[in-house]
Order: sequence, then C-alpha cells, then structure tokens
Amino acid sequence: MAVSTDLNLHPRQVAKPLTDIQGWRLPEDEDVLQLHRGVLSTLQAMSTLTQLEVPLAVDAREGASGQRRSEISDDETLFALLTEAERTLDGYPHRLRIHRVSKHSPGHARQLERARCEALDKIRSLRKRVDFIRAGLDLLEEPAWIRARANASRVVN
Repeated sequence: MAVSTDLNLHPRQVAKPLTDIQGWRLPEDEDVLQLHRGVLSTLQAMSTLTQLEVPLAVDAREGASGQRRSEISDDETLFALLTEAERTLDGYPHRLRIHRVSKHSPGHARQLERARCEALDKIRSLRKRVDFIRAGLDLLEEPAWIRARANASRVVN
C-alpha cells in the first residue's frame, strides 16, 4: 500500500463549509422549518470540517519545493482558512446563534455545540499540522515567522 506524501487537503475543502457556517442566519420570525434547515446545513458544514485529514507521511514544503516566501502558496491559503475557521467556530457570533437556537430547540443546540467542539478541535490540530509541514519536517528549531506570529497573537505578554 502506497502512502501519499502530498498534502491532499485543498483550500476549497475548508472554504465551502466555512462559508456555509458564516452565512448561517437565524430566521427573524418563528419559522421553525427555516430554523431546522439552517441547523442542518450548519451541522453538515461542521461535520465536513471534522472529516478533513492530512496524510501521516507528507513531504516538507520549504526545502523540497523551492518556493519563495513571498509567493502565496496553497499551504499559506489553507493555513489562513483554517485560522479563519477556528475564529469563526470559537467566535462570539457563532456561539450566540447556538444560544439563540437553544431557546427554540434545545436538542438542536446540543447537537450544534457538540459538532462545534469537535470541528474546533479538528481544525486546531489540522492547523498545527499544516504549520509543521510548512515549516519543514527537518527543522529542529522553531522558525522566526512562527515565533513572530505567536507573539503577535498573545493577549497578555
């Protein structure tokens, strides 16, 4: 059995479910059918995010491909989309929608919250893995651009 050494995770696999989650709006009136449709499409989008995988054996990008750092690669786009997906799933607007659903349908809200947590865990692990692949598997030290991004994202120093 051959193991793929290519990163077969494409930005469009993250972008479509992310757009579905971000585009989910609760109905203004008491339209239960529209509420259920929105919940179903959001559950499907979060399920899609949960099922994304990166192969175990992936070639490091930086040393192998010879791409310049200034070029925007699929890996860079993928990392940005995964970061945006993490922000969306963990963000206040999405959690507020789930809270609002709980007033009309507590069972759906529990399903949404469980799916949100699973998708968030998966996205975080994928983001770390893609970051590791982008940095190069043969590096022992943390690259400066990872340190700079980590310092920039800290709330308290």
